[in-house]
Amino acid sequence: MTPVVSGLAANASLGMDNIVDKLTLLNSPEYEAARRTLEFFYEALSVLDHKAEALMVFDGILIAAAAFVLDRGNLHRIHKWRRMLVLVAIMLALFAAASCLFVARVKYSFLGDMTIVGGRLQTSEEFKALSVVLAHRTFDYELAWYLSVSAVCLSILVAASSFFIPILTGEAEKTDRS
Repeated sequence: MTPVVSGLAANASLGMDNIVDKLTLLNSPEYEAARRTLEFFYEALSVLDHKAEALMVFDGILIAAAAFVLDRGNLHRIHKWRRMLVLVAIMLALFAAASCLFVARVKYSFLGDMTIVGGRLQTSEEFKALSVVLAHRTFDYELAWYLSVSAVCLSILVAASSFFIPILTGEAEKTDRS
């Protein structure tokens, strides 16, 4: 084994030993509160991941429906502003899905900010780091949610205008006669 490869293997095993040591201490009775705090953070991050995943699926359905309307919905016969609203709805849903990707990204340094000093586990830096990650990902999810709601509202506006504006302007009667 070359010196570089053996050095990398040694560092990897050192990191794994460090995680094992941290977990061993963390599972001892004196760190019950710290363990529950970590469980809270990781559970909250998991909930956000699942919500972001579901919102991405919803955004995909919304994009597909809007694309169908653009392709098959005879939008060439309707006003330009309706076509623009459909395109804006698609863009909002795309931005929402992109924001969800920031929520569901895999970037965890599991117990990476936790240290062992004098045989005692130092958890405060880990908790601060997880708190920041949770706050950022919550913001990203909220942004995605508001963008998705905006896309739905625009879609409703386009659908409603397709039904009600022709009736109010008499265009529906003209197309029935032809």
